[in-house]
Amino acid sequence: MKNLLFLLTAVIILACGACVHQKTTEENTFSLNYYFSAETTYQRIEINEKKVSYTFFEDGAGKCAHWLQQSPCWTQTDLKTKTKEIKRVEIDDLVDLLNLMHFMDLNSVYGGAGENQRYYATMISVKLEGKEKTVTYQSFRDATPKPVAFQKIEDKILEFVKNM
Repeated sequence: MKNLLFLLTAVIILACGACVHQKTTEENTFSLNYYFSAETTYQRIEINEKKVSYTFFEDGAGKCAHWLQQSPCWTQTDLKTKTKEIKRVEIDDLVDLLNLMHFMDLNSVYGGAGENQRYYATMISVKLEGKEKTVTYQSFRDATPKPVAFQKIEDKILEFVKNM
């Protein structure tokens, strides 16, 4: 009977330990998504704890040189994706910047576009320490400037793909 009780207790402890470990791992998972698109531009940057993935439109053939329509000149098949591994120190630097700039405390929307006003959206979405936050900057002629925190984080994100 003692052996059965001991075995049952051990199984419960191991099961609970696995649950705690799984939750801790999920809470410590980091990911960041950056997105900007316009008629002649497309950029999506996805960063996690191991790699950066960069999807973009490169107009090598001059397809968009004289584009006037208010819709993308590119199609999904025009997009290219490059991926590279990143070092833990690079992720740590990015997370430090996100914390220093209080990204998770920023408002959800900046720029000041009216309800039916046309604008270009730059979005940064972050999952960090069990929390999620998306911040959008609306770019148009009379938009308020990007918040300094948003600009610094955007600059850091773009550094990841500068030489890809």
